[in-house]
Amino acid sequence: MANLVFLHSLLATEDKDLQETRDGDSTVWRGKAVEYARIMSGVKWTPVAGGMPKRGGYFEEGKEYSGVPYSSVKSVGRYIGFDIFLKTFLAAVENPHSVLYTENLYGEVKNAECYYGKVCSSYTSYALQCGIWYVSRLHGPSHRDGVTKVEIQSAQSASTGDVIFTPPASKNGGSHIEIVTEVTRGSDGKVTHVRVEESRPQTTSNTNRSEEKFNSHISSRGRELYRITDLDAWRGGNKAESFLFPNYDEDSAEPQINRVLLLDRGDWVPYYKNQAVKINIMDRDAQGVRSLIIKQGDKVVEEIDMPGKGVTEHSFSVCGDYTCLLYTSPSPRDRG
Repeated sequence: MANLVFLHSLLATEDKDLQETRDGDSTVWRGKAVEYARIMSGVKWTPVAGGMPKRGGYFEEGKEYSGVPYSSVKSVGRYIGFDIFLKTFLAAVENPHSVLYTENLYGEVKNAECYYGKVCSSYTSYALQCGIWYVSRLHGPSHRDGVTKVEIQSAQSASTGDVIFTPPASKNGGSHIEIVTEVTRGSDGKVTHVRVEESRPQTTSNTNRSEEKFNSHISSRGRELYRITDLDAWRGGNKAESFLFPNYDEDSAEPQINRVLLLDRGDWVPYYKNQAVKINIMDRDAQGVRSLIIKQGDKVVEEIDMPGKGVTEHSFSVCGDYTCLLYTSPSPRDRG
């Protein structure tokens, strides 16, 4: 089924640093892996309403959180960074009538609660510049080229960009993957701390462990420390620069969240043909709404007089890029 896209989606472009990975410059891609991991782990957001689900309850209204929510949304919800921009999630956070507050995937989708989310494998794959994420068990040398098990499994051998694989605890259990984003050395050159980042309930986790605690971490539960020696070989043809998502430029930019209206799925987001689109007219700056304008390109598709605040629902039978605008008094028709 064709998609209907609100506002224009920008194609991912291949930047200079990604080109350099072809020259075997591991320093470049490892630095990018850290930068991209922290796009998702460092983002801050605050729910504007109650009802946004998380593991074992709900995110608290008015409380600031760091990192994107953990939720294995499957094909029902959408994965942040792969299905939607980060700014789409942030726009949805600002809309108390968005799917983040009205939808709860608990009981419908295994290991999921929030409608938008991320899981461990999509988090590491995003950082490692994949176009489609590899599940955690496919990160290692038994499934991929260009990766090897680190010979000495200790903090002293750790390097940024390394991944830590945790096998399932039981036959039908799930595996887990983490990424090393920082290695700190003392004046003697020895490693003192290793920072590990991961996606797990409730949001992205960032843990800076001492040498002793890191060694204890990787020596438990059958964990293994892997090193990617050739990123292009490890990714194969699955390269972010070949896909619309991930789009690191869009995700790292400061989003301009609309303060007048927001969609039920946030903003900059696709809908299916004839799918209901719920537009929340918020007018948070009290400008006074005169009319709602829906445009496809430069063509006005629909103009609704004085809709006022609240939610209005529309659907679209013609696929394409649409823009919703609100005019305060006077409307375009009233202008000479």
